[in-house]
Amino acid sequence: MLFQGFTIIINVIFSSFLISENIKRPSLPNIIDPFDLQNAGKIGYHPFPTNPMSDRARGYLLQGKAQTAILNYGNYIDIEVSPNGAWGKYSYLYEVSFFAGVPGHSYSSKYSWENIETITNDEGISMYSMWQSHDAYSAWFANGDTNFVGILFDAEEDYGRWEPDSVAKKTSLLDINDGYQWVIDNETSHLIISTPGQLDPNKSNSRIGLIYPWALRPKLISREDQFDYYNYGKDQKEWTSDDHYYYYGANTAESCLSYFSPTFNTDWHASTNSRINTHNTEVSAGDLFGETYVTDPSDEYPLLAHYRYGSTWPKNSTH
Repeated sequence: MLFQGFTIIINVIFSSFLISENIKRPSLPNIIDPFDLQNAGKIGYHPFPTNPMSDRARGYLLQGKAQTAILNYGNYIDIEVSPNGAWGKYSYLYEVSFFAGVPGHSYSSKYSWENIETITNDEGISMYSMWQSHDAYSAWFANGDTNFVGILFDAEEDYGRWEPDSVAKKTSLLDINDGYQWVIDNETSHLIISTPGQLDPNKSNSRIGLIYPWALRPKLISREDQFDYYNYGKDQKEWTSDDHYYYYGANTAESCLSYFSPTFNTDWHASTNSRINTHNTEVSAGDLFGETYVTDPSDEYPLLAHYRYGSTWPKNSTH
C-alpha cells in the first residue's frame, strides 16, 4: 500500500516505576465482559461471528535482564500482564500503546488535470466537465499496487458524496453522461473524472478526493452488546463484492482506549483468524511458562508463536 503525502502519527505512551508492582485498572461494579474467555477458545466454540477474544494471545520475552510480556491487542505492554517492561527487579514501562491517524482521501488538487471537454445545454449553461490526469493515474497504481478504491466528491467535514462502482465508475470516456463519474483509462494511462458545471479538480476548493482503501468499508448496521454488526451482504464475509460499502473518512485510533478490566473493548484488536495464522490455541501460557514467575500451570491463555517452541507455531503456516 502506498503511504505518500500524509503523515502517520505515532505516540508511544509509557511511565516509569521504581518497583515492579502491578497497579491494575480499578474494578468497576456491574460491568459484564461480553467476551469472557473461560477457556482457550478453540476454533468452533462460538457461533458467528465467533468470539473475537479467541484471536487474542500473549508472548513472553524472558531471556536476559530486560524482560516483558507482549500482547497482540490493545496495549502491546500492559500493567495487568506481568512482566511489563522490566529491567531486573524494576519495571520501567507501565504501558505501551499506539496512536495513529490517516486521512480518508487524497485531494485531487495534488495532481495535474487537463480539461477534455465541457458539456453545455441548449442555453449554453455548463452541465458537466470531463478532466484527465496522468499524475493521478500513476499514483493510483504506484509501486504495483492499487492505492485508491474510488472517487469522493463534495468532501466536507470528513464526509462527502460517494457512489458504488456500479453507478459512478464507467468503462470509457464515451460512457460518461453526467457529473460525479469516473473512468480508469489503461490505454492512455489517465484517470478521468466528470465534475458538475466547470468545477476544476486542480483547485482545492473543488473538494474532490481519491479514496484510500481503509476509508471505504462495509456499512455499520447496528452496534450490538457483543459485537458491531456490519453489512457483509448475502455471503456474510468481509471484503467481498456483495458488501454494502460506506465512506468513513479519516481514521484515528488509540490501541487501548479502555477503562474496563479485562479490556474487551479496545480500539485495536487481533486480526480475524490470528488463532490459526499467527499462533494456535493448543498450547497455553501455563503449558510452557507455568513454572516461571510470570504465570502458573493453570493459565489457559493462548500464546503467540515463539521461535524456540515449535508447538506454539500456527498450524495454518506452511513454513
